[in-house]
Amino acid sequence: MIDYDICKEKLKSILSEKRFIHSVNVSKAAEKLAVCYGVDVNKAKIAGLLHDACKEMGEEALTKLLSEANSELFNAFKNFPFKLYHGPAATVYLREEFGIDDEEILSAVCFHTTGHADMTVMEKIVFVADYISEERPFGNLKELQALALKNINLVMFDKCKVAIEKCINKRLTIHPYTVATYNDIIEKEGN
Repeated sequence: MIDYDICKEKLKSILSEKRFIHSVNVSKAAEKLAVCYGVDVNKAKIAGLLHDACKEMGEEALTKLLSEANSELFNAFKNFPFKLYHGPAATVYLREEFGIDDEEILSAVCFHTTGHADMTVMEKIVFVADYISEERPFGNLKELQALALKNINLVMFDKCKVAIEKCINKRLTIHPYTVATYNDIIEKEGN
């Protein structure tokens, strides 16, 4: 079993205080959601904790790590802004630097920003936990946190909607995985 405290100490040494606090908060949110949805709590806590392990790396380091990921991931992200690279790049980094080879954890970290169609419960948990972590400045944060415990898909919908609107307002490309996540939720939850 992966030791949470060891991962936490290692993570603390590589992240800024602000990013580390966010990561701990995401881990706490992931733990609550894991209990609610009946998935492995330790894995959810670890995935939540490590989701942004590569977030503060520069473009060159992220691009190198992404190029070492499997070719499908590399091809899916290479033509998008490098700020999206930190999830898939972490699949390589966490294997090499943290010794993590659990595919459930790595996949949840990989897709915590974009999502994808037919996400696993673990992937949904980290995707949503990142969105509803305690330090987020949303006026409706408490409502989103409560809703996540009742219907995680509706909070996923909100996260996708906000991300898509942000891209539209800034005239940025929208990653097809995010569109696929949005469409998948619409199909599952109805209009």
